[in-house]
Amino acid sequence: MSSPELLTPDLVRRFTASHLAYWLFDWDGTLVDLAPRPDAIKVPPALLDHLRRLEKSHPGRVAVISGRSLDDLETWIPLPRLILVGNHGAEWRVEGQRRHAPQDPGAAAALDAVRTPLHDLARSLPGTALEDKGWTFSFHVRGLGAEERETCRTVIQAIVGPHPALCIRPADGCWEIRPVLGPTKGDAVKRLLSNAPASAVPCVFGDDWTDEDAFEAVGTGLTVVVGNRRPTRARYHLPTPRHVRALLQNLTAY
Repeated sequence: MSSPELLTPDLVRRFTASHLAYWLFDWDGTLVDLAPRPDAIKVPPALLDHLRRLEKSHPGRVAVISGRSLDDLETWIPLPRLILVGNHGAEWRVEGQRRHAPQDPGAAAALDAVRTPLHDLARSLPGTALEDKGWTFSFHVRGLGAEERETCRTVIQAIVGPHPALCIRPADGCWEIRPVLGPTKGDAVKRLLSNAPASAVPCVFGDDWTDEDAFEAVGTGLTVVVGNRRPTRARYHLPTPRHVRALLQNLTAY
């Protein structure tokens, strides 16, 4: 959609008043503000409190689905009852139990082959950072100008291109290098909703291109894009993560 509708607390309440709501959030750029480096984000204590309250009122129906690794998510989100999904659906923590999707041997070998060249490239380019998540990579370029980003993209394509088991997907301020046949956030959402009743309302919030897979997976659910990225499959929008946090505060105030 080119013009998703602005989401309001009243609209959310009308949407979920008589249905079982499932709350599925991206992390960076959705619940927390983006930072120049993934280790530089700020997590407001109130956000964790609101997520804790939301999970208490919706047990087993609140999840954070991120491109970050599961280990990284657990560091930033010390809420043991919350469902955490890392690496776009490759890693899971549900009811305290960790699970991993099977990894294609060809993709694993390809990831190993590009690991050192990508680390070398990041070290050679000030303003970049490589996030090595085992199952995937995120090459962050927020510190580069437009021309430098294009040059960097060309080099990354030269590194990854010879490995058909891998693909490069654009994200907000970075490129995701991941298996072609690896899980997506859409797959993660479908799995989370696999045992939900037909009347359940999935409420999916995300800011990035990778979140479009999740929006598509829920069809007519409450899909919310955060920020100004367009086009989008989301039906609604909120301007910034601060507005998402304010919505959470409103919804958990009772």
